[in-house]
Amino acid sequence: MGFLDKLGQKLKEEATRLAKPPSASGIGAEKLLEHFEPADEKVLEEKGEAMLSFFRERCIRGNARKFRIFLDGQEACRIRMEDQCGILCEPGFRRVYVKLDTLTSSVLNLKAEAGKRYYFVIACTMEDGMILKQIEGKREKKEEL
Repeated sequence: MGFLDKLGQKLKEEATRLAKPPSASGIGAEKLLEHFEPADEKVLEEKGEAMLSFFRERCIRGNARKFRIFLDGQEACRIRMEDQCGILCEPGFRRVYVKLDTLTSSVLNLKAEAGKRYYFVIACTMEDGMILKQIEGKREKKEEL
């Protein structure tokens, strides 16, 4: 196999990887959780707040623009590719979705509890459109040496 054949194969593999939704990208929840900065859940509980944390995966669609994250129908923040953001909210039932122009993810209904952190991954693919998926799990604290 020549150099150009190998380069073409690598480009094809990368394009295929970028086109897959987060659930099919082969990245487990533990690996995705590593993208999030740590947060002190005791402080959240003392303040009576919940934290919604988002990570935007690298994807082929809309990569040069910020996605808009909505909480209860109001824009709460914007997020760039391969970045993270957090939204503090009061406990209770919350509706979360993501938009890019006319593309809108499904609405996720969530019961936010004080002192808890909820993790989400965002992507936009050619096949599935806008994706907002909750990640189950908890970010482990790394021990300092």
